[in-house]
Amino acid sequence: MFFSFQKNLLPLPQFLFVNFFVKRLLIVVIILALATGSITAQNRFVTRGAEPGEFYLTDLWYGVYNPVYPAYYDTLKSAIYRLTENGKKLTIQYAANYFSDPETTITIPYILADATTGTLYSKCFYSKNDYPHTSLWVSFDYGKNWTFREENIGQRNYYAANVEGVTYRGDYGIVYRSIDYGHFFLF
Repeated sequence: MFFSFQKNLLPLPQFLFVNFFVKRLLIVVIILALATGSITAQNRFVTRGAEPGEFYLTDLWYGVYNPVYPAYYDTLKSAIYRLTENGKKLTIQYAANYFSDPETTITIPYILADATTGTLYSKCFYSKNDYPHTSLWVSFDYGKNWTFREENIGQRNYYAANVEGVTYRGDYGIVYRSIDYGHFFLF
């Protein structure tokens, strides 16, 4: 017996026939979601390095619990990992106590890479005197040693350009530029 495909077709569901206005609204929502993702792309735990196949990752290294109830971390180490050869080789570049003083020890929550080989930036958010603070640190030796650059009251955003030594700081709608590895920022 011969069956015709045209006779056996099911009617399309009504939700497939979307209003023109809803299609436009959906496109705007998708564009906004993509734009928001690109704006926050500099708040990373992973960044590329200046050399081909080089990546940096920040995360917790290990933690030691206090055995007494209630359990809490007695020691918690954060670290910077450097991956080279497209991830084949992994080294720990820097490790610090997560609970240390943020003014003297960097805890590396966010990492940014410069176009200069071995140069990294880290921005840290913390609370001091019941106010949010942001600090910028820079490393010129692949993340092994860090130099404090600046501290700001409030949360500031830092962005690393793909140009040697160029860094941007966003302050509530105003963008400042540094051409000397974050040492001075100009409007």
